[in-house]
Amino acid sequence: MLSFSKDKRLNVNFTTSQIKTKMKRIALLTIFSLTLMSFIGHGQNHPKGNVELLLNKELKVKNGEPYYDFFYKDKSLERRYISREIENEIVGKTYKVDGYKPFLQEGPFGEEHYYILELKNTEQNIFYKYNPNSDLFYPFEVIGGLELSDDFYCQNIIETYDKFTGETTVKSKPIRGISFMKIVKEEKCDYYLWIQNNSTSLFVEKKGVIILLNNEKRIEKPEQEIDVNVSQTGGSYIYKTFIKLDNNDIELLTNNEITDIRLYVIDGVVEDGKELMENLKCLTRKYIH
Repeated sequence: MLSFSKDKRLNVNFTTSQIKTKMKRIALLTIFSLTLMSFIGHGQNHPKGNVELLLNKELKVKNGEPYYDFFYKDKSLERRYISREIENEIVGKTYKVDGYKPFLQEGPFGEEHYYILELKNTEQNIFYKYNPNSDLFYPFEVIGGLELSDDFYCQNIIETYDKFTGETTVKSKPIRGISFMKIVKEEKCDYYLWIQNNSTSLFVEKKGVIILLNNEKRIEKPEQEIDVNVSQTGGSYIYKTFIKLDNNDIELLTNNEITDIRLYVIDGVVEDGKELMENLKCLTRKYIH
């Protein structure tokens, strides 16, 4: 772990207040790290558990997606399309969702819930194993988009209560290394933004975060500390930061989409700005203040 140098960790000149602040910051970073890779989004093409929103919709199969394990020739999912067949017969074509049914599959941790989508066009009928819990490898563009309710993005929100501290923690599921959190205790309510990015270059004890928005505005936090750890594979470094948001930040982030983020000199393009914006809106309006 490379979050702090040896000297910094053993610095006995830290005040009690500084130590408590540092420990709380580490605890908050840990909370997000445990769930960071659990959710990856592609915006408004994937309806999550609301599979009924796909019924009678036209789906175009996108090119360049690693989805070869999920297309089948039969509804019993016994005859899978191989890569060459998908590239030659399916990619780039549009299908209507003619029906769906739930499907249970035994996984390493018990039963896993899927849906079988029946897809039709004038040339063929095919079947797709749809994962409602993750849009990793989801290959479709919904023609005309999905008609989403105001509470659709609230499915991304998790709320927990700590009876020992009296704190209610409300957080959105991470999307490509970005998430929001709200901590409520008595009359106090604090909002946070979690950001993580990877790089093959190592920078230790650096500061500075810049967030670009789609209205050409920006949020700058030049003194924001950035933590770094070695990735599990050892081939890169994971940079992460946990930003306390003020009222102006919240106003900007609930009315504008994030497009780009810089941690020190590590840049990243944000592809899910709309969903992130809606997640924060849901935190502010639907849950305890």
